[in-house]
Amino acid sequence: YQRRVRGESSKKKCFCLFCLKMKGEHPQHGHPYQSIGNEEDKHSKHGVKFIMLTELCERFSFYGLRGVMPLYLNEFLGINQTDSTAIVHGFIMFAYICPLFGGYIADSFLGKFHTIFYVSLIYCVGSAVLASTSVPLFAKLSHLTPFWGLFLGLFIIGLATGTMKPCVSAFLGDQFKPHQTHLIDSVFHIFYFMVSLGSVSGTLLIPVVRTKFGYSMAFALPAVFLVLTAFIFRVGKRLYTIHPPKGSILMASLHIIAIGVSEKFKSVFSLKKKEKSDPSLTWHYAALSKYPKENIDDVKTTLQVLTIFLPFPLFWSLYSQYSSTWVFQAKLMNRNLHGYPFIYFS
Repeated sequence: YQRRVRGESSKKKCFCLFCLKMKGEHPQHGHPYQSIGNEEDKHSKHGVKFIMLTELCERFSFYGLRGVMPLYLNEFLGINQTDSTAIVHGFIMFAYICPLFGGYIADSFLGKFHTIFYVSLIYCVGSAVLASTSVPLFAKLSHLTPFWGLFLGLFIIGLATGTMKPCVSAFLGDQFKPHQTHLIDSVFHIFYFMVSLGSVSGTLLIPVVRTKFGYSMAFALPAVFLVLTAFIFRVGKRLYTIHPPKGSILMASLHIIAIGVSEKFKSVFSLKKKEKSDPSLTWHYAALSKYPKENIDDVKTTLQVLTIFLPFPLFWSLYSQYSSTWVFQAKLMNRNLHGYPFIYFS
């Protein structure tokens, strides 16, 4: 009403009690009733909640496993600290390479929903393998050492978490309709808060479980949360906006780069000099006969932006030490906080 008094457009949404609850012409405001959301919008809103809970449980499981892994390798399996550190960082590196595979599978074959759901089931299997082989009784009955469970479990978990990683946030973005773009920032802020909440809670809680109940329970709890992840995500299916796969831009981009590099080498080593039709066209545009110029522009811009990320591996290689060498360093420190033992390493 105040907007109309100030002469602003009546198309802006009114949130008075009459407009929220009733339909028709408002007797005082003089503008038609404007719905704050149809049934499809409400479904989308509830679907977003399921996706956020899914990510919360998955991050809890991954960071919980990651938090106790160096001690499991060193104390339970008897692997020295140097090799334990190498295994932990190899696992982390593998997990963060697999998003390329996950994005390709989702875009080319399965779609985001089916990729997340099927991979979450595989994730459960990997976590169950790791948890079961950490039980001494199981190792004795099966005549199998925990080493095969360790490497098989870490391989499956790394593949699964990496494959899911690019799909969940992209699938969340698919839930927004064109008229809901103003909600994207706030929803993704909440989404990344849930990511951080799951990561921190897993990092804090799972080491406590390890101290109180042992490694088998410390691995079993993340496995339970992964089952919960798959269940929550599947339950929300009817509320999601699901788009079919439309083809991977990754393969098209690699093809554009391959053609450009190939033509560049041919022009360098060729005895015949070819005249350029347009001096502004760089080697990237050698694929103009097969791809639109807009696609090639995107690839060129992406390659330029990637140079900014070249120092990032140095940062992350140092940052990830908190999952390995810093854990071993903490074992050598005074872990009493005002007379109370810090339970992580007790």
